[in-house]
Amino acid sequence: MSVDDDEDQALPANHRNKRYVLYQLRSDKAILEDIRLDRVPNPNLNESASWRRICEVRGRYLHCISEDAWRRLCARRARVKGSNPDDL
Repeated sequence: MSVDDDEDQALPANHRNKRYVLYQLRSDKAILEDIRLDRVPNPNLNESASWRRICEVRGRYLHCISEDAWRRLCARRARVKGSNPDDL
């Protein structure tokens, strides 16, 4: 699976290349690939709406995400949250 290069082109011009801001609007396919490749942007690990969307995709595609990939993502989220204690 690869993320469609055209996905950002579908966004309004003032939002292109701001993946971390509009993460919850990304396709399931794009989020699934980000989870699998451990490339979810750190701001999205700390932002509750984005994290809900990540968990929603994980639930839908549980069989496609290795336990190891999910643990790495959760550990990284814990580190990000730990560096922002006001956001807990």
